[in-house]
Amino acid sequence: MDYGGDDVSVVKRSVSRTYNVYRGTSPATQNRLESRIRELEDALDAERDGRVRAEKSVTELSFRLEQVQDSLDEQGSSTSAQIELNKKREYEINKLRKDLDLANAQFEAAEASLRKRHNESVNDL
Repeated sequence: MDYGGDDVSVVKRSVSRTYNVYRGTSPATQNRLESRIRELEDALDAERDGRVRAEKSVTELSFRLEQVQDSLDEQGSSTSAQIELNKKREYEINKLRKDLDLANAQFEAAEASLRKRHNESVNDL
């Protein structure tokens, strides 16, 4: 592999800067830097754990959301079926009411006719 001269020089400068930082440091400074690195690594681990927990929660909540949506769809379809059934029953009840009113009117007309005949027969006697 042929790396460009610019890339190699950038890497060399970066390495030499790092080396210079560590080469001229005292043990106390080095301990502080190592301590800071551990703190940052711990924070990174905690961040990764939090991300994993969050992704797991998102997955579980997505699953529950799908279940609730499916349940809602089922309830909606059964509700619409119930509404249709109620409409049919209401139509049948209205039809029966009309038939009952018609039968009552016919009965009252027949009763009035029979009363009239009866009264005429009684008057003729």
